[in-house]
Amino acid sequence: MDEKTHFRRLSGRFSTGVTVVTVGAPGGVLGSTVNSFASLSLEPFMVLFCLKHLSATKDAILETRRYSVNVLTAQQRDVSDHFAGRGDLGPDALCSGANGHFHVQNANAWFDCDLEDCLPGGDHVIITGRVTGFSGPDTARAPLIYHEGSYSELAPTGAGG
Repeated sequence: MDEKTHFRRLSGRFSTGVTVVTVGAPGGVLGSTVNSFASLSLEPFMVLFCLKHLSATKDAILETRRYSVNVLTAQQRDVSDHFAGRGDLGPDALCSGANGHFHVQNANAWFDCDLEDCLPGGDHVIITGRVTGFSGPDTARAPLIYHEGSYSELAPTGAGG
C-alpha cells in the first residue's frame, strides 16, 4: 500500500459527522458533502470546513460570500450521496431560507454564514465563516456518521458500560 493510501485509510478511522454545504449560485443551488466541519469560535460565532481547490462550491462561495452548512441525519444518506456526486436529489430535499441561503429539509441543524476567509491547506482550502443565523429541531435525530470510508451508525446507548 502506498503512503498516501495508508494515510487516508488511517485518517478515516476518525469518525465524523456528515454535513452538506449549500450555496445559491447563478443557475441554481450548488453544494458539497463535507465531513471536515467544525465549530471555530463562540465570540463571534464562527465555523470552518475544507473543500478541494477545484470545487465549484468553493468558487460559488467566493463569488457570493455566503453559504449554509447543514448537519445531516442518519436518514439523509441520499442527500449526502447527491452532493458527493453519487445519486439524485429528491424534489423536496432543499428549502430556501433568508437572504439567499438554502437548507436541507429536516436536517439536524443548519448554520447560515458569511465568508470570513479562505486559507490554503495543501490540496484543499480552509473556509471560515461568521455565522449569521442557525437553527434545528428541538430534539436531535440520529446523526449521519462517516467512518473508514463508509456510512456508519452510532451504537445505541445502554445501561451497561
